[in-house]
Amino acid sequence: MTRPFRVIVVGGGVGGLVASHVLQKAGIDHVVLESKAEAAPAEGASIAIYPHGSRILEQIGVLDAARKLCVPMDQAIMRCPDGSRLSSVPFFDHVKDNHGYDILLFERRDYLGMLYDTLHDQSRIRFGARVVGVEETPAGVKAHLADGSSEAGDMVIGCDGVHSFVREAMWARANERVPGIISTAEKRIMQVSWNCLIGVAPQIPGAGLRDMTVVHGDRHSLLVLGQPKKLFFFVFFKLERAFHWPNWPRWSEANAAAAAAKVAEVPISESVLFGEVWKKRLRGQLVSIEEGVLQHWHWGRTVLAGDAVHKVTPNIALGGNLAMESVAVLANLVVQAVRTAPGGKPGMAEIEALFADNRTMAMSSASRHIACKLCRDRKVRCDGGQPRCQRCLRSGDECVYTLPAKQQRRHGDLQQTVELLEERLSQAEAALSSASTRHSSASGSASGSGTPGRSLPPATTPAPALDLDPLPSAHVLDDFDFNLLDASAALLSPPAPELLCDEPWESVQSDLNNIYFRLVDPSFPLVERADCPAPADPLAPQEACALQLALFAHAALRCRSYSHLADGCYESARRTLERVEIETPTQSTNVAALQAYVHLALFEFRKGFFTRAVASANRAVWISRLLRLHRLDAPGAAHLPLPEAERCRRAFWAAFMLDIFVRIDADASPRMALDEREISTLLPACLPGEPITLSDAYAMPNSGKLDPHQGLVLSMAIAGQAVSLAHHLSREKAPGFPRCDFWIRHDQLNDAIDNARRYGLAHFHASSAGLDPITLSTQALLYASELSLCEAAKCKSRAMSVCASFRSARRQRWMPAMLGFIDVVVQLNHVDANKLHPFTPWAVYVAMQSCIRQLHQGEASPPDSLLDWIHLLSSTISELQKSTAFAGAFDVDVRKEIESGDDFIHSRVNQYI
Repeated sequence: MTRPFRVIVVGGGVGGLVASHVLQKAGIDHVVLESKAEAAPAEGASIAIYPHGSRILEQIGVLDAARKLCVPMDQAIMRCPDGSRLSSVPFFDHVKDNHGYDILLFERRDYLGMLYDTLHDQSRIRFGARVVGVEETPAGVKAHLADGSSEAGDMVIGCDGVHSFVREAMWARANERVPGIISTAEKRIMQVSWNCLIGVAPQIPGAGLRDMTVVHGDRHSLLVLGQPKKLFFFVFFKLERAFHWPNWPRWSEANAAAAAAKVAEVPISESVLFGEVWKKRLRGQLVSIEEGVLQHWHWGRTVLAGDAVHKVTPNIALGGNLAMESVAVLANLVVQAVRTAPGGKPGMAEIEALFADNRTMAMSSASRHIACKLCRDRKVRCDGGQPRCQRCLRSGDECVYTLPAKQQRRHGDLQQTVELLEERLSQAEAALSSASTRHSSASGSASGSGTPGRSLPPATTPAPALDLDPLPSAHVLDDFDFNLLDASAALLSPPAPELLCDEPWESVQSDLNNIYFRLVDPSFPLVERADCPAPADPLAPQEACALQLALFAHAALRCRSYSHLADGCYESARRTLERVEIETPTQSTNVAALQAYVHLALFEFRKGFFTRAVASANRAVWISRLLRLHRLDAPGAAHLPLPEAERCRRAFWAAFMLDIFVRIDADASPRMALDEREISTLLPACLPGEPITLSDAYAMPNSGKLDPHQGLVLSMAIAGQAVSLAHHLSREKAPGFPRCDFWIRHDQLNDAIDNARRYGLAHFHASSAGLDPITLSTQALLYASELSLCEAAKCKSRAMSVCASFRSARRQRWMPAMLGFIDVVVQLNHVDANKLHPFTPWAVYVAMQSCIRQLHQGEASPPDSLLDWIHLLSSTISELQKSTAFAGAFDVDVRKEIESGDDFIHSRVNQYI
């Protein structure tokens, strides 16, 4: 007789025991192989079960048994290293109110014991069964044990933790069948950057009976969790370098004692030190903290679950919950496959398909919500009808949210709220009716129009409800009719009549286009005039609409007559792109979307929405890499028509410049996401028969000249390299950080600057080109790069204790560079700031920073010229702030530079700024 479908589960921890529960509930034959001699050994510290974990416990019928082992937690307390309170909040009550379940805290061995004791058939668990081999056969799979026995089945689930034997066996079989499928890079994904002192101690008076206490320190932090009879502690230490598999460190009792001594005097409450907890501990050990998510979750008849494939750090206590979710999802898929397979035995193809579905569902779970924030907000204010929102409809979520009883009582009678909502609904319906009338008339007047500002055809997809964070300038947005710029109607329909001052919408569009190409495009060339207004691209209609709206936002921001339209156009462009990503994520990567994201990032930098700006910039870079625009002109690349190729080049180099600027931040990685060594795309605006790459621009011969757009790209590339070198200098002592020969790279960049001034950008010299904004921006970026290199050289010289003559030779470049920059800044104050390159304020800040540092390192009585320069640079930044909020972002850093000096310098400088 043929045996039924059988699952072999390796590992009897949290994942393995929950797997046995769910498989027994489903009636699936299985065995759990655990190497230890008992279900609940005295190891580890605590485990926390979040609401999503409690729902699984409830479904397998053990939640009540679990609740008897613990009491609800109370306060979440944050402390400084000296023990003073930073905050104390009822975090656990908030979780209960929002999700209907407490966070449950157990000693780990108690939780494992409960899971084992509540099993219906405990004979499914084999203890002392250490797996030493996994063999796949045509009929199924065999797990060979250390005692010589074996277990046969149809699939293996590896729940054997972060040191998984099943994972290593799967890797070996995969590489045997397909050499190189499991790369060394993937094997090194899981890394150890922290170790942790974990343990259990008896409850100590004053330590907090039901509190969670976090103490923040320097390169370490303490987490102490209290229950009535026990304390659970976790002390995290940052390691000097990261360790990768298989070189994870192990720690001895002596290491644990030394680590405990480091934090023995740290207070965990007003009356208890950590040393007291450690001294009274029941057990404690120092362990490595592994983390990482692997790419390959399965191979053949083997699938990994829990820490074996996705290991997280324990500070948020999600590891056990993730393991439970992992096996629950997998069990559901197994049950479905068994029920639909002929004879109840899925074949190899069906098993591999369910494994693939398991990984897809697990990786997408971050975007799936039981009830999204939008739903919760709406349902708290409604009568309980629980309408489903568009976001949950798209993701397939049930959108179920029940208000906790305590909160229902707190809200009392909701009748008044319901009446108010009904009144607002009537007002909204009336407004929509009025808007539809305006749309009809606008569409009629625009049809067949040949004017440059023609309206685009309507989109076919409805507009979803989006949960957007409000813009700072909310008073402007309240007056703007966003529905009239929604992609569910005509894409570029006119705003409310009262905002247009009786001007035809077509005329407004034409004006905004003209303003854009007069004031915006020269400073950051991206779109050809011939492509504006954006053509109705059948492959990307909404992205083209978003691009056009982003252009309008930039233009309106620079024109007082239309400034009230700027935020509305920006918000509509942003919503349109977000809608496309949600509804058609696989079709939202195209050149129009890239151009739109670049414009959004520039607008957000100008308005001071820096978090949004970085996100938009990163999105633009990601799209450019996905489209392989950095390899557009590589040998063998597909040939594009000349206009399309130039459009792609402009879009790529715009993303390149944006990427450089985003990574100028000292906390960003010194290696740019777009590596210059990988780029083969020609610079924009190359003449026929005269192709120029970025490498060519660096070494432009005497006969060559770069046009303004190419000059901007080169100056930004040099600036990025200069700042990258400074970042290397600040981080080169960090273990594992990539090294470079500082002086060779420093001299190469100085040579590149000299070559650019002498040849490729010779015609851009400020003294000969007059008050051209692009020339001034290009020169400002070059001088800022040179000053940055000078500061880096001074820091390196001090670190190396080089001789005075060597330092003097290096300083000889500083004075000419600063004099040249001051000459540029004088002229900057006489041009329209709207026409300057968006990142010119950064160049001014670099020069001001360099002057202040020169004061700190100089004589007690600084020369008046330095103070005059600081005054000029400060005035320039203040002027630039009038046109871009981005210029004000450097105020804090300037203040820090000033305050780092002595009192005399501090007072003198403050008189000048």
